Amino acid sequence: MGSINENQWIEEYKPKPAPQQGNGFDFGDGCTLITGYAPGDIAYLEGVPGSQIWTVVNDGESTAIAAGVHSVNRLGYIVTEKAWENELDEVVLED
Repeated sequence: MGSINENQWIEEYKPKPAPQQGNGFDFGDGCTLITGYAPGDIAYLEGVPGSQIWTVVNDGESTAIAAGVHSVNRLGYIVTEKAWENELDEVVLED
């Protein structure tokens, strides 16, 4: 896949609402961002296949959603219905 835009990603991977609502990144079905700090976040993420977890990252200039679990510049995680196939996949978010 490489890099796709936000709308293509939403259509193809279908982000799931987070178990704890109110953290942001609402793509139409409720907030999807899992910060990893709320009670139960880690247990929830451990129960999801790693290929369905994406990391929202911000390098100070732009924000993207990268396939897999990352810790550098992490804002949080998003779980999708469809698994990613290549850990180098990323979503370019529109400003």
